[in-house]
Amino acid sequence: MLLSTLPCVLGWVLFNADVTVAKLGIVEAVIHTCSMKTSQHEEALNDSCQDRIDIILKTSVKLKESQFVTVNKVYSPDDQEDVKLLNPLLIYVHLKNARLIYPLKYLQTVNNKAYEVFFHKDNTENYQGCKESSIWKMCGKMSGSDTNKGFCCSCDDYRNDISYHIRSGQDCSDKITPWQKDPSAYHSSTHCLRYDSVWYHVYGLKKPSKEYDISVEIYTFNKAEGLTPVTENNIVVGTSSSSLLSSNNKVSVSILNIQTNPKNEDPLSYKRNVILIPQQIGRKVDGEQLPLQLQGNASEFLVLNRDHLALSGGVCDKVGVSYKAFVDQRHRCGKPAQSCLWNQPMQFWLHDIEKQLQRKPTKYFLSGLAEINSDPLIQQPSSLALSVISKGRLTANLFIQVKVGNTFPARQGRTAQITKIAHTYEGKTSTVSVSVYNPGLVKETYTVSLHSCNTSRVTSQAAHVAVPAHHSSDAVFRFKGLAGHQLIICTVSVSNHLQHNVSERTFWFREEETCICIENISCTCQSQRFHSKLSIEAGVLPFAQTLLLQGYFSGPGDRRFVILLIVLLLIILGFVKGLLSLAFPVQIGQCGLCLLLREKPLDTYYERELEPFDITYNEEGIPVHPVNHKPVQLLSRCELMFLNLFFGFYIIFILPHYLLNKCRRHRHQPPCPKNVTETKVDSPEKTERLQSVKPHSLSQINLKSSVMSKSEKELVMEIYKKQKQKLLHHKEVSKSLSKNEMGSYRYDITPPDSGRQTGPDLFTHKQTLKSLLQTDPVYCNIDGEPSVYLKNSGDKFSLCGTLAKEKRKFVFQLGDYTLQTYENVGYPKLLSRPQRIIHPISFTMCLTSVGVHRMITAEPLYPCLNRKS
Repeated sequence: MLLSTLPCVLGWVLFNADVTVAKLGIVEAVIHTCSMKTSQHEEALNDSCQDRIDIILKTSVKLKESQFVTVNKVYSPDDQEDVKLLNPLLIYVHLKNARLIYPLKYLQTVNNKAYEVFFHKDNTENYQGCKESSIWKMCGKMSGSDTNKGFCCSCDDYRNDISYHIRSGQDCSDKITPWQKDPSAYHSSTHCLRYDSVWYHVYGLKKPSKEYDISVEIYTFNKAEGLTPVTENNIVVGTSSSSLLSSNNKVSVSILNIQTNPKNEDPLSYKRNVILIPQQIGRKVDGEQLPLQLQGNASEFLVLNRDHLALSGGVCDKVGVSYKAFVDQRHRCGKPAQSCLWNQPMQFWLHDIEKQLQRKPTKYFLSGLAEINSDPLIQQPSSLALSVISKGRLTANLFIQVKVGNTFPARQGRTAQITKIAHTYEGKTSTVSVSVYNPGLVKETYTVSLHSCNTSRVTSQAAHVAVPAHHSSDAVFRFKGLAGHQLIICTVSVSNHLQHNVSERTFWFREEETCICIENISCTCQSQRFHSKLSIEAGVLPFAQTLLLQGYFSGPGDRRFVILLIVLLLIILGFVKGLLSLAFPVQIGQCGLCLLLREKPLDTYYERELEPFDITYNEEGIPVHPVNHKPVQLLSRCELMFLNLFFGFYIIFILPHYLLNKCRRHRHQPPCPKNVTETKVDSPEKTERLQSVKPHSLSQINLKSSVMSKSEKELVMEIYKKQKQKLLHHKEVSKSLSKNEMGSYRYDITPPDSGRQTGPDLFTHKQTLKSLLQTDPVYCNIDGEPSVYLKNSGDKFSLCGTLAKEKRKFVFQLGDYTLQTYENVGYPKLLSRPQRIIHPISFTMCLTSVGVHRMITAEPLYPCLNRKS
């Protein structure tokens, strides 16, 4: 952003020079009214009529260069002079993108490296010899041609001064020929041409075209706020769009003409060079196994002179050499190996790689001739193009239109506003006060005059007021000797220092009344006697009396005044009820909120003394006290206070609801966490005991007289004694556990379901909640219908998993035990092929503490189907 890139000296520059230029100059800067049209975006700029500044800039930039100019003064045709701007404009221009586009023309595909291989009696086992008629058996033959891919060299052609052949290297001094082999063919070597796996596409370069993008940012500057952007985003104009309107319709930028510097506009010399681009391998190969030429990027494209190419393939030592040139070369057997195969793309590539390692300029790589982007190839609709960065300088004229907004021209006395006219009556004198506002940027002395009055009782008809910029001042006029209740109509005019009329308004008032006229609002009056009576008898607040005096309300009968009082009373009612709900959440806080609370489920009681109890509901499905069935708190105190703050507005809807007797409540069950199945457990009330009460915790619960009466305490103690007495009936358990240990355990005393394991075995597997949470795995014992997600599960089966506590609920889930290893045939039978449980989430259960003791044990009660072997 500009705020972080411009130097701190920018503020000094803005106020010490009208125009600061860095190869960027203002050709013209003119301010126009909104009715004048000078560009194609005029309609959008004139949607909200404001003055507009037209600026023509001459810029000369190059890539990665930024320039700015400040505009402090603009020419005003209306004033015929330059006017100073209140908030100077800062225009920041930089060349965002400049590139040369070379269209490419495909010429041919050439190999990276053509090389020679040879076979003879010394390097080939069971060598059969070489004959021109059968050389294709070892070298192959060109498709559709009689030309072989190689040739033969006999030992008869070698030099007598050395014992080996100069091209193949075979020992020609050994004249021994194996049995049944042709001596001439056996002592001749076979020379074949091979190609590398990397191929290059050769493209011809066409004359380049230049594309550019110029980014324009416009800011206003003031000492209080600093730099403020005029537009939300930068405006970018260039080749694709020569004219653009900002998103907020405040700025329009157009390019009038473009001049480019011809220097370095063709770094690739398109007339004499071609470019070689490696062809990608069709099969998938790991990056490390790719040839080195394909591991590089576009910077390693080869740019070669056309003289290095032989597109026909019939010339030796040229890029594109073919079999024909290799076979037809003169004195081929008298030359060293690899002759005719020089100046290949591989050699040019290795040359520049060596230069890069030596940190020297490259000669053939694309990066050594021009600066490129990360992806310089551009796929056009019918061809391919190459993009390189242009380093030339761009000269252009920018036509910028900016809405004035808060960049006001500092004109003196051009406009004025009559903001308020007030009439008061004291004694026998009427006083009229006219407030004049100066919207300009400099101080102005206005002349305020009264004329066209229907009375001549005014003491003075003109007054001079000096008004600072963006301030108001009052001009006072007095009337004497007016008749009672006489209607006075006058016109007030405001003139500037040039005696030009800049504002005017007609107003009226009555004698012995207080009147006020505000800007374009019609005048309103009230009797003085009415205000004194209202303030004494009705006790009107000072601010309300001020509103009445200023004409906002006509009196207590005004509909707006009544609505305001009602709204204030409703706000006060909600505030008081919200404060009282903190102390009395049930009696006062929840009163009148049935429409909001009737569908409110509870996970646990908000009363601290009731937290160990499970939620109890009455016949209407409303949570109640577990013992005395009285209403309980349904929301936290903070939530109740927040709702009651708006109770004054909510009561408007709840009163008709109460009158029509439609406040209904519905039964509901507490929700489980997301994606967790709620497990239904028979209500413990069937056994006439308190829901989910820990026997050992009864002594810890402070059952005060305000919560439980004496009879209720006796009821709880009676239930506790029954639980303890039933537990002692299990003799095996009483023998193995002491009374202290037995009192610390929590047992489910509900009569066992039909077919479920009972007796000593059941109590042996019972554990405390704390020990179950620490046990891995635990077992969920399911007694019901067979599961469709398990193989041969039976009606009664167990599953192992994990037990975790989430808030005040317990969640059982399979966890890592999602593989069925056993089936239920009356006993657990090991599956020959274990299978994955299809939907393990279907066995995730949300349980209360009663449900945990009813279904979860440390050892399985039925055949466990997912136990790990």
